[in-house]
Amino acid sequence: MPVRPTIALLTDFGTHEGYVAAVKGVILRRLPDANLIDISHEVPAQDIATGALLLLDVGPYLPPGTICLAVVDPGVGTARAPLAIECGDRALQLVGPDNGLLFPLASRGLFRAHAIRAQTAMATTVAATFHGRDIFAPAAAMLAAGATVDQLGPALSQLVELQLPRPRREGRQLFGQILRIDRFGNLISSIVRADLPADVAPEALRFDLGGVVINGLSLTYGLVPPDALLATIGGFDRIEIAVNGGSAAARLGLVREMSIPLTVNWD
Repeated sequence: MPVRPTIALLTDFGTHEGYVAAVKGVILRRLPDANLIDISHEVPAQDIATGALLLLDVGPYLPPGTICLAVVDPGVGTARAPLAIECGDRALQLVGPDNGLLFPLASRGLFRAHAIRAQTAMATTVAATFHGRDIFAPAAAMLAAGATVDQLGPALSQLVELQLPRPRREGRQLFGQILRIDRFGNLISSIVRADLPADVAPEALRFDLGGVVINGLSLTYGLVPPDALLATIGGFDRIEIAVNGGSAAARLGLVREMSIPLTVNWD
């Protein structure tokens, strides 16, 4: 039995309007057997960095050959290029705007990028404010049907680069920051498991979030008392600050727009 082509979608469109349905409809009109996966449609409006982080974290778990259609595009309709990117040997292909959104995932390895210019890769009439429907959806469907990125348009030698924050180590301290707050109020950081010192026991680590100190790294939420703050490693291998049965963001009075430093100390 042939494998159904998979297209994974990430947008900041939300689900209260018809935007996501229109994008999916265009894909399915061109490729009725497509398997559609929703990464998220709740990226904060115009928040390119959060969208890029979600793509980076989820991308490695998608089936080989998946096409990721990602739209967080405050510059829609401007001179920014629409992109099609091939990562590795077509293990993953990315479609979206050239505004940094696709760059962190693409740059994990070798990739080649092309501007989407072919008329067959877009609608007959393109709305300047809805490239997700009129350019990115048709292009993603073409790739899922077997087209290569070079069939969509000319190669690009330079992309807009978005470098997500990485932690900095100084002696026996690791300096990172909170990158986003998830729907549970967990504070997701730039520090991943591999950044932690391998020769230090988890209980010897101290996490300092702007003067709020948490002693020890917990295996999971339920191993601390109810309503207690904890530091743990989340599902995408990132250090997160959480509350057992509650919201760390609400407890600490934080919002996503804040830049929040997180320091890890050990003796």
